[in-house]
Amino acid sequence: MYDLLFSPMKIGNVEIKNRIVMTAAEFSLGEPSGKVTPRLSDYYEERAKGGVGLIIPGICRVNDMAGAATYTQLAMSHDYHIEPMREMVNKLHSLI
Repeated sequence: MYDLLFSPMKIGNVEIKNRIVMTAAEFSLGEPSGKVTPRLSDYYEERAKGGVGLIIPGICRVNDMAGAATYTQLAMSHDYHIEPMREMVNKLHSLI
């Protein structure tokens, strides 16, 4: 009955292991500076371990002056945001 749900799919050149998708949501688990926290990384990691094939992260501001919707929303507005985000994404890619 759910064979298609658990079958791989392609998005462009990327193969996703199944069709279980975690859609974007804001969890307010980032730092006030917009950096990824261990708690947020752990949250996404548990979903990846649980079998999600594709994780679409929540909102991420690119402008600190007008882009923040929540106090602890993720950001990519400064270079210091890059490495923590890269570490989280690399960890998730190793699990998915």
